[in-house]
Amino acid sequence: MISHKLLGTREWFVIHHTDCGMLFFDDAVMGDLLAGSLEAAELTESGFRNASEPGGSPEGRYVKCQMAHDP
Repeated sequence: MISHKLLGTREWFVIHHTDCGMLFFDDAVMGDLLAGSLEAAELTESGFRNASEPGGSPEGRYVKCQMAHDP
């Protein structure tokens, strides 16, 4: 879901990696993006934003994306 929303990915598989892009947003940002639109977002100098607004769902605010990271 995150890869589709923030990068426009249509197909994927899961692989362990470092320097995860998930460190660059939080649950509140993702929730607002999903509430506004279900289409892929754009990364701008000020962060991610929706390229289009129609078709979102307020239920997106209940999605929890962030994983606990060891300090």
